Amino acid sequence: MRIPAKALALSGLGLLLALHSCVERESGKEVKKAPAESRSAAPSSKQPEKTPGGIQGVWHTVEPGQTFWRICKTYGVDPGEVARVNRIPDAAQIRVGQKIFIPGARQALKVEPYPGFKGAPAPAPGSPTKPAATYPIPRKPSSAPLLWPVPNGKLYSPYGMRNGAMHDGIDISAPAGSAILAADDGKVTYSGNTIRGYGNMIVLKHAGNLATVYAHNRKNLVHEGEMVRRGQKIAEVGETGRATGSHCHFEVRLGKQAVNPLFYLKEAK
Repeated sequence: MRIPAKALALSGLGLLLALHSCVERESGKEVKKAPAESRSAAPSSKQPEKTPGGIQGVWHTVEPGQTFWRICKTYGVDPGEVARVNRIPDAAQIRVGQKIFIPGARQALKVEPYPGFKGAPAPAPGSPTKPAATYPIPRKPSSAPLLWPVPNGKLYSPYGMRNGAMHDGIDISAPAGSAILAADDGKVTYSGNTIRGYGNMIVLKHAGNLATVYAHNRKNLVHEGEMVRRGQKIAEVGETGRATGSHCHFEVRLGKQAVNPLFYLKEAK
């Protein structure tokens, strides 16, 4: 489902200009990028390369135990932009040996495998042990990763073209009344049912020009202007508006632009 253009707003939220004459502009405290010297870098004297499109960066070769999200997190880059540049439709389908271009990177970095990966090499005898380094993805344009908004919900309709029209989000099926959680800390900039077809809908504005949308709710539990915390229950799953069966329609927007939520979520189910 696509939100009408007249419902889009400024101030980095990208929604509801027609509904509100004033939208809070404060985007919250930015998460700063980890200094380059603090990262775990693989030895490399290779200079940054350029793609045919002239974008500067480096190529990263996927190794066992590395996930798309962990790669983006290590380099401190936006996963949506990496997916766009590399034309990756599904972040879960990257494979060992695949080369991924990292825009803006200046050298190849070592990406730690996900926790519990059985193929991770054992530390050398006598070597000090320390937990894998973690670096926050800067809030330009998103932090990583967003929380899956319906804990027991299952993905049943993806982002992209559907029946000849653009589906700007994903649909997560769950029993009516199931909890819908805030994907991250944010401010409620809309809570109502005035957007045709969306039924009861909530829009949260987060730091970094990021917004999330939760629609077809049975009941909204938060009000405009309210600050919410990551994981807070904000609504209940329903089928209000143009909906078939109980589910949550979830969108991620960077400014006015809808992006694939699966590149920003902690996990897809």
